[in-house]
Amino acid sequence: MVFSIEYINIPTLIAIIVIAYLMDDVFLFMKLGNDTTKQLMATAVGCIIAVRKFGSLRFEPFANRFGEENPLYAMGFMREKSQKSKWATYQRGIFFWQAVTLVLAIMSKIAFILSQRLVFSDFEIVAVYMCSFLRISCVSFVVILVGYVVTWSYYMVTYHRSFRYYAGRDKVWKPFSFVGQDHYYVWPNELKVLPRTCASTYPYEEDGNVKENIKNFCVSDGYEKACEFNFSDQGNAVFYKKAGASEIHILSVIETETLKDEHTKQLNDFFGEFWRDNIGKEEEKQPIYFTFVIFCRRTDSLLAKQILEEANGLLMYRNRYRLGAIFNEKSGELNIKQVSPKSHYKNIYRKMSGELRRFAGGDTEI
Repeated sequence: MVFSIEYINIPTLIAIIVIAYLMDDVFLFMKLGNDTTKQLMATAVGCIIAVRKFGSLRFEPFANRFGEENPLYAMGFMREKSQKSKWATYQRGIFFWQAVTLVLAIMSKIAFILSQRLVFSDFEIVAVYMCSFLRISCVSFVVILVGYVVTWSYYMVTYHRSFRYYAGRDKVWKPFSFVGQDHYYVWPNELKVLPRTCASTYPYEEDGNVKENIKNFCVSDGYEKACEFNFSDQGNAVFYKKAGASEIHILSVIETETLKDEHTKQLNDFFGEFWRDNIGKEEEKQPIYFTFVIFCRRTDSLLAKQILEEANGLLMYRNRYRLGAIFNEKSGELNIKQVSPKSHYKNIYRKMSGELRRFAGGDTEI
C-alpha cells in the first residue's frame, strides 16, 4: 500500500505510533515470528485503525469521493455516514475491517492488562483465560490483515477496471459511464491552466447533414436499426447493430437539446434493454465494438465533460471496445474522444473513429 502526504498527515502518523506502541505488548503472546514481526503486526493494526483513506493519490484520484465520478460510489461501496466522521474510512468493506480491528484491539489491551494484574492473585484463573483470549486474538489479527488486503485489492481492481469496462451491480455493460479518467486533479497548479481538451475536433458545414449521413451510411454498410428510445420528450436514442461472423458492431445515434447528467443513467438503461433484447448468449462471447455519437446544442454535463475534457483519454477493455463522440450542433463540430496513451487498443480506436468519420462524411485519416 502506497501512501502520500495527502493520506498520512501528522495527527494520523501520531495515532499509528501510539496504537502500535499500545499493541506491541499484546503481540508478545504470538508464538510465531520474532520481535520485528510482532512490531510490524502492531504497526499494521495501527494503520488499519488510523488511516482513513487508502490507495495512492497519484493513481486513484476519485476513489475517496462521494460522486458519480467515483466507480466505487456508483456501485454502492461508499459509506455515506463516514463523511461525518473524522476517523471512519469511506469504503464499506474497509470500514468493516477497521471497526473489527478497533474493537479487538481494545479488548486485547484490556485482556493483557488483566492477565498481568491477576496472574498472582486470587483471580489467577481469570488471568489464564485472558492469556488464552490473547493468543486467539493474535491469530484473529492475522486473519483481519489478510481480509483487509483482499478487500483493498478487490476495490482497487474494481475501481481501475470500471474506467475500461463498467458493469454495475446488475452485471450488464454500462458503456456511457466513466468514458474518461481525469488526472488534472493531481497536476501541479501551473499546469492546470492548460486547455482541458481530450477530443479530436472536426468541423462540418452547417448544412452538412451529419446526422442523416451517419444514419444512412451505417445502414448501407450493413447495420440494421434495432430499437429506438425516447428521452421524456427531450430527444431520442437509436441503436443499430451489425453482426459479423466473429464480431458484433453497435452504433447509437443520440439526439437531445441539452445533454444532462441524468442522461448517463438513462442511456445506460437504454443500452441494457437493447443488450437484453438483441445480443444473444453466443454473441456475448464475441468481441463487441460500440460507438455512440450524441447530437446536442449544450455540452455542460458530466458525461460531456468526460468525453471532451478528461485528460487521461479513453480506455477500452478486451473484447468490449467503445468510442464516444459529441456533435455540437451549435458550432457544427464533431468531437471524438481521444484514446488514452496507456491504451493497448490504439489500432482499434483508429478503426472505430475512422468508421464514424466516414459515416459522417469526413476524412478517415486520424
